[in-house]
Amino acid sequence: MRYFLKLILSISCLGMLISCEEILFEENLTHSKVDILAPSDGSRLQATSINFRWSPVNGATAYQIQIASPSFEQAGQILLDEEVEETSFSEELPRKDYEWRVRAVNSGYKSPYTTAKFKIESNEDFSSNTIQLLSPADNYLTNQTMLNFEWRVLQDAISYRVQLRKDGELIEEMSLTDVSVEMELPEGESAWRVRGEKDGEYTLYSERKIIVDTVPPTPKKLLSPQDEMILTNSAVEFRWENDAVVNDEIDSVFIYRDEGLTNLVEKGQGIDSYNANLEDNETYYWLVNTYDKAGNRSEPRDIYSFSINEL
Repeated sequence: MRYFLKLILSISCLGMLISCEEILFEENLTHSKVDILAPSDGSRLQATSINFRWSPVNGATAYQIQIASPSFEQAGQILLDEEVEETSFSEELPRKDYEWRVRAVNSGYKSPYTTAKFKIESNEDFSSNTIQLLSPADNYLTNQTMLNFEWRVLQDAISYRVQLRKDGELIEEMSLTDVSVEMELPEGESAWRVRGEKDGEYTLYSERKIIVDTVPPTPKKLLSPQDEMILTNSAVEFRWENDAVVNDEIDSVFIYRDEGLTNLVEKGQGIDSYNANLEDNETYYWLVNTYDKAGNRSEPRDIYSFSINEL
């Protein structure tokens, strides 16, 4: 009987083209509970920038968070329904009564929702609010020097003060009524930050770091096949020098059939070598470009040709 059940399970999984391993080893969340940390049930808040937090659940790969006003039973619509991987979520909300809930999920199971009600009241202390930055993300790495910066609208804010700082020094500052701005960035690490302002009052700055890297990687020296080399085997190993210290670079080899490098035969990636099976009685041209995490690309140091001739 046990063998028969296993056979049925195997046939079912093959028929549905899904992973039985995923079904068997995914954590069952149906009896798990998400503990809400903030805002807790019955909270009365004054700040309109709300940070929702909850405890992690073993086996969860994400969490589904929903917000309704004034409650899920009486809600005309769900204000928010989002799935996140973290155990926190920030949202700017108007002054109302709310109910929010969160549950743990993975590819096979979902926990029950945990629910809490809270109220955002009139806030006379404008400075207690927090600006929610949207993009770029914190520690964003790019090779672009001009970027657009965005943040959420803060209720009651008349304007926003934006600063760009590097090594603790202020390099740009402006006052805006919009919630986005394009700025030119210096090379290296800098910080952008925003605060809300209203009639002489202001919030604390919300800050994120950004890293600009416009320097291309060092080109790699080609080792073999050497330039104008004649080979007798169509299984070719391409080799080039690689600096083992630089772990965040990707080397890509390109193999062409023409000297003008327009007829691409094959491309691939490797640490310091790549193997390809090519056609006999042909001449090929090959090079290596190196890419870094910021998106910079090196120009090829060498472009070598070689031929494959039958014995």
